[in-house]
Amino acid sequence: RKGNDQKAEYTAQLSAFSGLEFMAEGPINKEKGTSYLASYRYGIASLAATETSAIPFYQDLSYNINLGKTPIGRLSLFGLLGKSSIDFLGEEIDDTDLFADPYQDAFVSNSLGLIGMKISTFFSENTYLKTSVGISTNRSEYNQDNLIKDTTGQLLDSYRATEVKDFENRYTLNSVLTTKFSAQFSLRSGAVLEVFDVDANSKDRNNRIEIPDNNNDGTPDYFVTTRNTQEQFLLSQYFSEGEYKFTDNLSLTLGLHAQHLTFTSDYSIEPLTALSCQFKPKQRIRLGYGLHSQMVPLPIMLYREQNSSGEFIATNDKLKFTKSHHFVLGHDLNLGTNWRVKTEVYYQSLFNIPIESNPSSYSLVNEGADFVFNEKDNLINEGTATNYGIELTIEKFFSKGFYMLATGSMYESLYKRSDNIERSTAFNNQLVANILLGREWKIGKSKKMQLQ
Repeated sequence: RKGNDQKAEYTAQLSAFSGLEFMAEGPINKEKGTSYLASYRYGIASLAATETSAIPFYQDLSYNINLGKTPIGRLSLFGLLGKSSIDFLGEEIDDTDLFADPYQDAFVSNSLGLIGMKISTFFSENTYLKTSVGISTNRSEYNQDNLIKDTTGQLLDSYRATEVKDFENRYTLNSVLTTKFSAQFSLRSGAVLEVFDVDANSKDRNNRIEIPDNNNDGTPDYFVTTRNTQEQFLLSQYFSEGEYKFTDNLSLTLGLHAQHLTFTSDYSIEPLTALSCQFKPKQRIRLGYGLHSQMVPLPIMLYREQNSSGEFIATNDKLKFTKSHHFVLGHDLNLGTNWRVKTEVYYQSLFNIPIESNPSSYSLVNEGADFVFNEKDNLINEGTATNYGIELTIEKFFSKGFYMLATGSMYESLYKRSDNIERSTAFNNQLVANILLGREWKIGKSKKMQLQ
């Protein structure tokens, strides 16, 4: 967001979960309405890392510089820098640890950098164009050492078993034109162009029976390269959606979204529609449908299989977009001026999910439950999955120094693999609940300082 363009403000926060945070914002030039905002966070989430002895470390810096009106429109500059890491040490865990292995040391690290600018150009009171240009880089590394122990559990030696290094640079152009034709009808149309520059590398000798140990020292003699790819490709997206207000209480939205991926030459055309009706002064009902598509994760799409002659060939590079039909029914209820209750029922029908051609338990929907992707080749877009559930949100807006947000969700997440049997996905927790409570006290003689 933009910083305060009238006065300087500073915030410091210490939290058991998010760590130590500092934020500063204020005007650059009050007459021109320019401003700055910068935030830094250093986190040691020792209390947030449940079910494991490993502790994640992370820090990030973000900023937004609002330069106000310029000859090309309203201009702002933004950026984000961050890095994180977590180490799972086999010698330091107990039997209840859900994420680590007593015979492995695993080291996970990530870093992110993003800079960009946003230009808002107003052609008239009813037509304006918002364009963002950005460059981002993402670095992800996973290293695993296998521990060699004797029958008593005493550590004898260790060796590097897995090395994964994935680098991704992305160049993005996002432009949206909004036009209000009348009090009843408005139209948003735009495009998102993303150029990917990928360097993906992975080598492994973890429990591979095909790798010999000729000197019998417990260490496999060599690595197998599972990914060594440098690729550049374009993901382009185009959309248009219009909203028509029949009355102040009834509106209909219709839209169309299309995308094309040059790497696989795949394309998708996706309709969407939404109906919103405020049938009572404090109650609104919402009904929506949309077809959504998503590119297959790069570590899966870029995976290379070693053939009989020792060459590594790509077998997943023709995978199409995974797709899903989304249906949503929602109800909003305002209780007085400070409370709101939102209920939402949803159903998602996923298809085109990559699975193995032979009967197996593998499905792409379960990826993400671990730090690295599975090594699967010759995948086909024939898997399906289903998500459905109900969500309840109770919110008290900030008033009289108090605010609250409580959410609860009951859901099912199921999938069918190549054996055509329906099972729970890795993420089918069935019940999730969150509650956030906040109280604010004004302190000091001037009451200008706040304690939350």
